[in-house]
Amino acid sequence: MTREDIDIFLKSEPEIHDKIRKIAENYSISDFIKMDKSIGHRLAIKSEYDEDTIYCCIYNVKNNMLLLDTDSVERRLASEYFDFLFEIFKTDETVNNILFYIVAYHYLCMCKQIGYDFTSSDNALFFMSGDKLLPRAVTNLNRLHDMYNEGFDEVIEFITEEDLLYFNNILRNCGWHHHSVKHFSLLLELLRYKMPINKVYFNDAVEKALDLFVFRYKAIFTTKRMFIYMIPDERNEIIENLVDYPE
Repeated sequence: MTREDIDIFLKSEPEIHDKIRKIAENYSISDFIKMDKSIGHRLAIKSEYDEDTIYCCIYNVKNNMLLLDTDSVERRLASEYFDFLFEIFKTDETVNNILFYIVAYHYLCMCKQIGYDFTSSDNALFFMSGDKLLPRAVTNLNRLHDMYNEGFDEVIEFITEEDLLYFNNILRNCGWHHHSVKHFSLLLELLRYKMPINKVYFNDAVEKALDLFVFRYKAIFTTKRMFIYMIPDERNEIIENLVDYPE
């Protein structure tokens, strides 16, 4: 997903834009990013260095670990996330706009994941063709409502066709992805976090997921090359030199 993808999609979805803007007010860029002291500030990333001289990875704050030895899914999602961050750093966006795009990226990627899991994957219960539920999906949704009304409301989440359309719309219309892609959200992949499908509860849960994500993980940028088999002193030096993103 690119900044342009986000701009194009949110231009036609002002309600989602406003939701994301409101969520972003609760965070700072430093909640998501830490940088090597030698980089200084975002203008350094944009002008004094090029991407070939800056190295990046996800830092697990809780376990004090640089996530260098990851599986292929996490590696791809992290690479896409850093490509996105480099893209917005190179613009003349204000600090608040950079923060908005970061939150928008995570929000929309989570939505795409839910849309895929429930309306597009091979195992989707509510498969959709375009913006229409297929007959089997309608049957499954009616069965779910019956079970909910029969006393299973404590174990079954109540969802509607409108909820499914909400996430499927974002999956289909916010950016391009290859048909074989099954994982969209780095946040959900790292946290193994289960999000509600009901869009009202989803928007409440987004902040909880973001809170947990920024508590555990940071995107870090450093001028020191990183390797999987680094000695502890080398890793600790990188971690100890990290500072907050200057705002």
